[in-house]
Amino acid sequence: MKETKLKNYYSILGIEGKASLQEVKKAYKELVKKWHPDFHPDDPDCLEKIKDINEAYEVLSHSKKRRVYLQQVKEQEINYYRCMAYASHENHPFFVYFMRFENMSWMKERGERDSEKTEDD
Repeated sequence: MKETKLKNYYSILGIEGKASLQEVKKAYKELVKKWHPDFHPDDPDCLEKIKDINEAYEVLSHSKKRRVYLQQVKEQEINYYRCMAYASHENHPFFVYFMRFENMSWMKERGERDSEKTEDD
């Protein structure tokens, strides 16, 4: 399963991560005025920019959608750093030691799931 990289909605709107709803609305209005297709009829990238701006505003202007987005960003960062740690330490002597414990917990969970499946049959 390949994970897609999330768009950085804050950079699309040109605001900081702690921006308030008023700052999100202000940035959105300014960017829509700047990139409106009526002002850039010959620019094919203009429609794509407007779509990104609208998508960013849709997510960041609703508190529930914003929370879900922030959680997804956090999970993506954790997975990235986890992969980097594994890649950079795979030749380290303790890496094998720690992987053994990680694999054991994974195997234990899988064994529990498999035993539940056989009991239901």
